[in-house]
Amino acid sequence: MSKIKIIYLLIFLLVVSCGYEPLYLDKTKNDFNLKIIKTEGDNEINQIIFQKLNLKNKNSNKNYLIEINSNYEKKTLGKNLKGNTSNYEIEINVFFKIILNNQEKKVSFKEKMEMKKIENSFDELKYEKTIKKNLVENIEKKLIMYITTNFK
Repeated sequence: MSKIKIIYLLIFLLVVSCGYEPLYLDKTKNDFNLKIIKTEGDNEINQIIFQKLNLKNKNSNKNYLIEINSNYEKKTLGKNLKGNTSNYEIEINVFFKIILNNQEKKVSFKEKMEMKKIENSFDELKYEKTIKKNLVENIEKKLIMYITTNFK
């Protein structure tokens, strides 16, 4: 019985000391500046991205210029017996053009989520905005990950 405990302890120590660090631990550690130079598409999505991507590091030589083209779509997925919509699918597509020292890369990210219809239209609109914000934050995290891994 004690051999099993020792094996578990060794495995635990190996995993803990492997140097793992979460990628999204601290965005301020990123050694770059992001400047949004052009936005097209859904203004609400672009505003959320603009607020989230306002990353500046005064000591950095890497200045990324970013163009954004966003698209928001709310599709009907299902209807009840009366013919009224019961489920929606919210889909957000954002296309980025990233420029660094005359090197240009284009990338797009898509996020979608199903949403049930809420009887109170005010509550539904509020819930839809919350979903929209969360999906855009996911896209923003994917963009940061893309920049840190694809531009060296």
